[in-house]
Amino acid sequence: MFRPSLFGFLALISVAAVPTALALRPQQGPDLAKLVREQSEKLPERAGEDLWRQVRALTDLSRKVEGQDLAAAVDPLLADTTLTPSARIFAVALRLQAADPDVAKMAGVLGPLFQDARPEITLAAAQLATDPQFKTLAEEERVTLSGALSKLSEDGARTPELRLECAVALHSLGGVEERRSAWRLMNGFLGSQDPELRQQGALALARTHAEVTGALRDELRRMAAVPGERGRMADAFLRNALTEEYWNTKLRRQAELYEAKAPDEAKIDPNDPGAIFLRVLSVVSQAHLEGDKVKTQDLLDAALNGMLHSLDEHSSYMNPQAFGRFEQNLEGGYGGIGAYVQTDRTDNLFTITHPIYSGPAYKAGLMSEDKIVRVDDWPTIGESQEDVIKRLKGRPGTAVKLYIWRHGMDVGLIDRPSEEMAVTVQRAVIEIPQVQWQLLPGKVGLISLLEFSRVASQEVRAAWWSSRSRAWNP
Repeated sequence: MFRPSLFGFLALISVAAVPTALALRPQQGPDLAKLVREQSEKLPERAGEDLWRQVRALTDLSRKVEGQDLAAAVDPLLADTTLTPSARIFAVALRLQAADPDVAKMAGVLGPLFQDARPEITLAAAQLATDPQFKTLAEEERVTLSGALSKLSEDGARTPELRLECAVALHSLGGVEERRSAWRLMNGFLGSQDPELRQQGALALARTHAEVTGALRDELRRMAAVPGERGRMADAFLRNALTEEYWNTKLRRQAELYEAKAPDEAKIDPNDPGAIFLRVLSVVSQAHLEGDKVKTQDLLDAALNGMLHSLDEHSSYMNPQAFGRFEQNLEGGYGGIGAYVQTDRTDNLFTITHPIYSGPAYKAGLMSEDKIVRVDDWPTIGESQEDVIKRLKGRPGTAVKLYIWRHGMDVGLIDRPSEEMAVTVQRAVIEIPQVQWQLLPGKVGLISLLEFSRVASQEVRAAWWSSRSRAWNP
């Protein structure tokens, strides 16, 4: 007995529709929880760069394995009171990389480590405490952690590196008084006669987003002039300060311009919707930080779409270009090469996901995973999907020359394709198949309507009768 059809609504990837991204299948991997436990037991007593390297490696691995959660693998370690101090550092560092860390629990794990006699353990704990996620601690827990950091930062018997690291963490976590105390300490180091202490103080201050002026700016400039890790860090802080200064200056100038024109606002009739809209459009263009980078037409389109969308979730505005594409999709056909395409996120190359069988691309020998690296004399590398698709479309009967790169070819041919890679395709009117059907076991007909169009109802009807006929006459 033939049962009713099951309609599935799917999204097609085609040159007439917006491409969708391929889902990458995660790789199978080892037992993450077992690996985390084994690594924690192998850690040396000293906490240092080797420990952070292990954290980075396991974090990267956790993103590639399938069906395993880093948080679930690390949480048992955090509850294990028999762990060595370095293993506790390891567990907290890993857990901070996973989703929704319990910062209160981790603060409880770090707290006793601030009493450890080994400076490398205390330093590693202070480095973890600078993580901004600890800002979400409840007041009581924050005060406890800040108190431990404050005590260490003020202990003159501790190393300068440890004291400054505690000061940076204290500045991040503490209240007004704690911040002042941390800044006094860092500025004290900055004012030292010892060049080493001065440099450490400058880098610590820069990490707290202090204003890069005066003595701090001068010290960072001296450091940036000398090659090495510290020089690169100082240069990065200086560049960041220049960028911040640029945006602050731009914001100040825009505010001045806006204030100069503010009296005009009194002339606007509050009962004139058009005047109000134009005023808002002007303010966005002149006063917003990115206003000079936005096209007026794009703002207008967004405003009209927002107005319609406020009525209900199904109402939207389409500008003439978008409406033209919509009509083309509605007709169910277009002039093109006949292939489903998209930019492959793994290599950023414009890719044929699969050709439409019996279409021009298929007849020309193009296959799935072919990379279109050039259209005629126009390279596709770095171009948007929309621009490439426009080049592929054209009047039916016209030819387009595609340069195809396939896996196994010389990678250098991607940027410099040879004529041996060229394939000429004759554009044609492409009828996009809107309906697919198959007969499942048990004589169940499955009809999938992939996209609405003016001919979709006819194709569904034809698929219905074809599936019934196949079911009754196998």
